[in-house]
Amino acid sequence: MLTKGTLARCAIFAIIGAALGSCAFQRAQKASDAQETMVGLSKEQVLVCMGAPENAAEVGKTEVWTYNSGNGRTDTFSNVHAWGGNGYATGIGSNTSSSRSCKVNVVMMSGRVAHVNYSGPTGGVLTKGEQCAYAVENCIHQTSAFATTSASQPPATQTQPTPALAQTGQIQVAHVCTKEEKKLAQFAVASGWQGHSNCN
Repeated sequence: MLTKGTLARCAIFAIIGAALGSCAFQRAQKASDAQETMVGLSKEQVLVCMGAPENAAEVGKTEVWTYNSGNGRTDTFSNVHAWGGNGYATGIGSNTSSSRSCKVNVVMMSGRVAHVNYSGPTGGVLTKGEQCAYAVENCIHQTSAFATTSASQPPATQTQPTPALAQTGQIQVAHVCTKEEKKLAQFAVASGWQGHSNCN
């Protein structure tokens, strides 16, 4: 017969088990999300959110950065074989341990993330990829910040010399001043000469 204390302990273990399972599911979802949200990040952004890779390989325009991920979780399974009769029992037991871990491969083409792949014993049957979340979760949190920063920056403009316009009949022809012409024009202005070009 189960006592109230035994029922309470069972309830506590059930709650703890459910909480741990819930965390594993959340991590598995984060790892899955990262495979989509990280696509398009630049190499610099990956360095910011994941740090330097353990290994890097490059072939042509394709680079693969490899990261090790996980919390060092080890699952232990026990096997017990018992036999006997006439009030006597004999048994043999054994334990089998399995460590969970994840190898995260960030594949970049032309300096941007093209794919994020996972390998190894990354999780349980229903929580595949959960160990991969530890390496990529910072990128998930910072992806929206990266997008906001990119959107708020004005597009880069090229600095070009201001063309001086020369009047030729009815047509205005744009003339781009050379360095020599700019130096001569600056010298002319400094010397007070009239009729210098507009290249200063």
